[in-house]
Amino acid sequence: MKNIFYLILILFFITINAQTIKEKRECIYQAAISQLGVREKPIGSNGGKEVESYLACVGLPKGYAWCAAFTTWCYKQCKPLPKYFPVSAWAPAYAAINKVIYSRGNYVKRNGILQEPQRSDLYFVFDMYARRIEHIGLIEDWNPATYGKDYIITIEGNTNDNYSYEGIGVFRKVRSKRMVYQVANWFE
Repeated sequence: MKNIFYLILILFFITINAQTIKEKRECIYQAAISQLGVREKPIGSNGGKEVESYLACVGLPKGYAWCAAFTTWCYKQCKPLPKYFPVSAWAPAYAAINKVIYSRGNYVKRNGILQEPQRSDLYFVFDMYARRIEHIGLIEDWNPATYGKDYIITIEGNTNDNYSYEGIGVFRKVRSKRMVYQVANWFE
């Protein structure tokens, strides 16, 4: 009888945790879509009321690149932050090896299983000239029916209509999976 009680208790906590992760993913997504249309003021300044609030959440003033700061701002709207989640304006900080679930076209085993990227996971773009991750954004849809399995839909800050990672605002983008260097899951 005691073992059954413990089993029920464990299943109860697993269920609560799964719901919490799903709710947290949705909260972060809602925070991100609430910012669609935000633009730098003036354009090209890495400034403006909203942009400066993103930068402030990672301890920086106006004028810095802010794609990672935007991502952190979205996560901070849905506290608590995941354990060991970086609070940084440096995009590579978020690609911790133990959080990566997709790398250069291949799914990566994490905790012995392959995980498909989900809403609010972080994706990264690699810059061959800089030889490092140069941009970060949030996944909205990994396999959008509208565009097919070779594309993803993202929400990202400090980009533009030309997919630049030194952009002007918060945009929803359709990106080829070939552009995705890595994806990190900070929830599990």
